[in-house]
Amino acid sequence: MDGQVVGVATYVYRGKGDAMTLGFALPAETVINRLHFAILKGKGLGLAQWNKEHAWDEEDRILFDGNGFEVALNLYQDLVSLHPNNSNYRTKLARLLEFDGKHRSALNEYLTILEQDRKNAHAAQEAGNIFFAIGEYERALGMYQLSAKFSGKNASLFAQIGEVYNKQSQHDKAVAACRKAIRLDPKDEKAHYQLGLAYAKLKKRDLALEEYWKTLGTDLEEVSPTTLIKEIAAIRE
Repeated sequence: MDGQVVGVATYVYRGKGDAMTLGFALPAETVINRLHFAILKGKGLGLAQWNKEHAWDEEDRILFDGNGFEVALNLYQDLVSLHPNNSNYRTKLARLLEFDGKHRSALNEYLTILEQDRKNAHAAQEAGNIFFAIGEYERALGMYQLSAKFSGKNASLFAQIGEVYNKQSQHDKAVAACRKAIRLDPKDEKAHYQLGLAYAKLKKRDLALEEYWKTLGTDLEEVSPTTLIKEIAAIRE
């Protein structure tokens, strides 16, 4: 039954009763769209926050209400089982697994995508992000470099490469990566901060201060404003 889902109605019933009419063997995309909208009115993670964190399309905006998360997770596990070569389904399953704190399981999904399509820049970058989060910096770097081969104009990717090099104390390489990120996007906050950090480690105080000042007052996630001010003060001493 290519392109169809079997048994979804059971999950829908447990998660949201008003979606029972989905029935069995609807086209996969129809099931996904209707299921997501059926649980949009749930409580829990706000819609705006979910969109900010994941930036999914309209039909992919999921709220976690009661068994809503389990419903979505079960749905995508079924879809991946039925369509193992569909990178879209596997990517969304990986995102749900990440949200659930199952980083290794999410990583395995991204690596499976890459086994099927080595040129999937998004999967490579996401795998790199997980490797970075669990402290495997060399493997993170390999994934980021793979992604860069097929996504050469992604500023955030080169900023992340710069951060990996800083973690590895390869600050000259961090400078090169961050400069490339800034050429692609002069407003990239991570790139400016990581460039400042690299300059600081290389004892280039004036250049470090110049980059740090550019990040003050922004929404930089890497470091709090208080910590950044302390870093600036330490350089100026």
